[in-house]
Amino acid sequence: IAFLQKLSPMLTVHASLSQGYSPPTFFEVISPQGAIDLSLEPERGTNYELGIRADLLGKALQLELTAYRMQLKDAILPETQADGQTLFFNKGETRQDGIEVKASWQHTQLPGWELLRLWSAYSYQPYEFKDYLKEGNQLEGNSLPGVPLHQLIVGVDARISSGFYGQLTLKHYG
Repeated sequence: IAFLQKLSPMLTVHASLSQGYSPPTFFEVISPQGAIDLSLEPERGTNYELGIRADLLGKALQLELTAYRMQLKDAILPETQADGQTLFFNKGETRQDGIEVKASWQHTQLPGWELLRLWSAYSYQPYEFKDYLKEGNQLEGNSLPGVPLHQLIVGVDARISSGFYGQLTLKHYG
C-alpha cells in the first residue's frame, strides 16, 4: 500500500507499507552431506517507509529524505556446528531501520554539453538483531554482520553534444 501527496509543485511526500517473504536459497537448504532441510521456513518481512522530496530550481536540483523500518521474522542465519560444518536455521527477528538522503543536480544548458549531472546518496542503517533464538543469546541488540552502518555514493554523469558519455561513481562503505 502506498500513498503519495504533492504538497506543492516543488514538494512531495510519500508513505508505504509492504509485506513479503524470501524463501531459503539452494545453498541454505542443502546440508554439507547433501541432504535437503525441509524445515527451513521463508523469511517474512514488513516494511514501513516515509519520505519527502523537493524539486528545486526548475527541477534541476532534487533532494530526497526517506526513513524506513523493516521487521524481518524467521531470519535465516548460519550456525557453525562442533564439527566445523555450517547449517542454516530460522533464528529469530531483525529490525532494519534506516535513513536515506539523496541529492541530484542536473544542468542541460551548458554549451557543448547535453547533460551534466552531479549526484549523491547516503544511507545510515543501524540494523540489529531483535530476537535471536539460541541459548546464551549474545546477539540481541547487536548489529547485523555484513551490513555497513554508513554508505556514501557520489557520482558524475556527463554527455557531450557529439554523443560521448561518461560516468564516474565513487562508493564508500563503513
